Amino acid sequence: MNIKQIVEKYLRDNGYDGLCNADISCGCGLKEGLFPCEGDYSVLDCVAAVSKIATKDDIDDWGDFEVGDEIFIPAKEKEA
Repeated sequence: MNIKQIVEKYLRDNGYDGLCNADISCGCGLKEGLFPCEGDYSVLDCVAAVSKIATKDDIDDWGDFEVGDEIFIPAKEKEA
């Protein structure tokens, strides 16, 4: 197993939808494939994430998404 496979297995086994780095509004899902950035950003800053549909409150100057898009937020934000 390589690192990507280990991370994918951990996320699936623990009910997460993907990864995100909230500091740079970046996220990726298990369905679409992890690490599409191919390490352009430090994946070491990514955390386990859950998906949600973006609302107006989720839009910021840094994100590449719009209202209605699927986005990924840190799992602990959803639990709060």
